[in-house]
Amino acid sequence: MSHRPVSMMPINRGLLGLIGLLVLCCPFLAVAGDQPAGDVGAGRLISRKCMACHDMTRAATIRLGPPLWNIVGRKVATRTGYPYSAELLQGQWLWSEEILDSFLSAPKAMVPGTRMVFDGLPQPEERRDLIAFLKTLR
Repeated sequence: MSHRPVSMMPINRGLLGLIGLLVLCCPFLAVAGDQPAGDVGAGRLISRKCMACHDMTRAATIRLGPPLWNIVGRKVATRTGYPYSAELLQGQWLWSEEILDSFLSAPKAMVPGTRMVFDGLPQPEERRDLIAFLKTLR
């Protein structure tokens, strides 16, 4: 039986690349997994800022803004009867937690032309708490 020195063994570049990718990504995955889910009670209080324009009840009444009942996971601009901006009507995304976080940080920056007059929530923990509350609206 012949043994080749390690330096002479063929290198599987695909496997090496995958290992490198995992090494690079693992710290980010750990950080993302360590993020707190958000405080539903605090989110309920923060949602008062939204209630002037949005209904958050099962009735899903249209006000100045579209109702937010069952918003998490819903396709953008799909509430029947609400006159969405052209920019939102062209949107092809779902209101995931990540998209909501981006939108709530600066609505006009994410969707220029949005009718939403609220400037946004600059604090990440407030957005996390609000999204945790919005997830309960089912």
